[in-house]
Amino acid sequence: MTLLALCAVVLLLAITGLIFLICHIAVSVQNRPDQDENTPPDAQIKYELVSRSYSEIYLGDLIVVNNSHIYTFPTVSMENVTNYRERVDGTLPYLIPNINDPPHMQSEAARQLSAMLTQYYRLSGDDNLVVYDAYRTEEEQADGNYSVAAGYSEHHTGLLVALSDSTTSSGLDAATYSWIYSNCQNYGFIQRYPSGKTGITGVSNYTEAFRYVGIPHATYMSANGLCLEEYVELLRNNHTSTTGTDGVHLKIDINSDGNTDYEVYYVPANNEAGAVTTVPIPTDYESTVSGDNIGGFIVTVDLNAPKNAA
Repeated sequence: MTLLALCAVVLLLAITGLIFLICHIAVSVQNRPDQDENTPPDAQIKYELVSRSYSEIYLGDLIVVNNSHIYTFPTVSMENVTNYRERVDGTLPYLIPNINDPPHMQSEAARQLSAMLTQYYRLSGDDNLVVYDAYRTEEEQADGNYSVAAGYSEHHTGLLVALSDSTTSSGLDAATYSWIYSNCQNYGFIQRYPSGKTGITGVSNYTEAFRYVGIPHATYMSANGLCLEEYVELLRNNHTSTTGTDGVHLKIDINSDGNTDYEVYYVPANNEAGAVTTVPIPTDYESTVSGDNIGGFIVTVDLNAPKNAA
């Protein structure tokens, strides 16, 4: 009788231990950080709300300018447009056609273009690549023989550059300049008007135009075959967040190492007269806010840049 009771106690303890183990595993799975891009943002990231006026949707690296969305010209000349007259390695020029009137770009776009062309020349030794067009004023667009009306050209942004082969005076052959097409996203550029996206962009026969959008966005668009219009629509439809902790952030892994490097989300703008939009930004990571020139803001969080890091 004593042996039977002892066996019953042992069996009860075993069952209790098994139940505890199952519960522990269930809780662990429930609390496990999930790296899938279709999960909510990391709850440990803290956010603060900053105010943005509606007019600020017209500013930033991710604004869309096309036949449906006119560019809003600043009331003063761009403060960060720079003369693009640097030289590669101090010797090879960028072969600007008219050195007395060199193309202009916004400073970060020009810096990244400089880095891209420098690397291209170092690897290829080819000095036939020409920077032949970039920033255009409204007057230049109106007076030139362009297919896009003044005000509706990406060239107004100072973020678009057109490249050409000086030996042919034509666009860039995909085979000859495959390095540019394959690596431009590593410098924050996308091919703005791919041949297969004419129905969306509204521009054809301009495959040599490259647009600066920033490295994380260019990386994602390139990997997923998206033009700028499609990318902004994706964010607006699937990655909206008004508090930072709600919605689903787009997670971007630029190094293909399985780790999220950036989180991106969209904040609709309040378009009521005189109203401001409260945009959530993280307090513990560096971030940028860009308008889209359509109706909202795009927040980019750099998870590799914690604030106040020692």
